[in-house]
Amino acid sequence: MEHNGTPVLAERKRYQARKILLDCDVYCPHSMRESDGDADCDHDFEMEPNVSQMSFAIWNCTICGRAFRFDVWN
Repeated sequence: MEHNGTPVLAERKRYQARKILLDCDVYCPHSMRESDGDADCDHDFEMEPNVSQMSFAIWNCTICGRAFRFDVWN
């Protein structure tokens, strides 16, 4: 039910998917690998990675669970 677009606009503002704010001084953006989840999802992420190791970090989408892995610079 739209009334001059206001309810639809309010719904969009209420939910804005959070994206990965990658620290490119630590992680190589070209090393990204994706797996699992829904490739067509409008992914939403926590600020910190779900898995953090010495050589890589993984962020999982909070909606579909898709994993995004970034390697650290050598």
